[in-house]
Amino acid sequence: MKITFVRHGETEHNKTGRITGEIDADLNDEGIAQAEQLAKEIPSEFDCIYTSTLKRARDTANIVNGKLSLPVIVSSLIVERHFGSLAGKSWSDAEVLYPNVRDLDKKQEYDFQPFGGESAKDVRTRLFAFIDEVKQGPYTHPLVITHGGILRMLHFLHAKEMGHIANASLHTFEF
Repeated sequence: MKITFVRHGETEHNKTGRITGEIDADLNDEGIAQAEQLAKEIPSEFDCIYTSTLKRARDTANIVNGKLSLPVIVSSLIVERHFGSLAGKSWSDAEVLYPNVRDLDKKQEYDFQPFGGESAKDVRTRLFAFIDEVKQGPYTHPLVITHGGILRMLHFLHAKEMGHIANASLHTFEF
């Protein structure tokens, strides 16, 4: 099954290099413009939209769906990683508390449990549950609006190059 994922549009936290995690941040003006541009360019090959429960993903989905007019399913399984007490901090401030966090993030070996968050294993478990749910559902080619952390995990699991994951970018995987 082919599933296409999109990272939500930009937020102020994205713009300023802050860890957002489960903070329910709004799209900024650039993020709205990115979602509107995506809506203009996105192919009409999808049969539903899944979106994270977080506002930035839901708003991106609603803007894109203005063109597609598809059923929208909201899922907590594809929310951003929970960073615990590191949420809201800059990445450089987080590295003081959690040395090498960026390197561990790239290798998908992070563990935010000591800060009240999730480990990479927790995120993987959620993601596998979501993929199983989608595969068992009635749709054949869903569009999934989600977050950078979920996309990093997908790229890692598919052994794809994992550079910067731009806001409002498309990523297609076979399952």
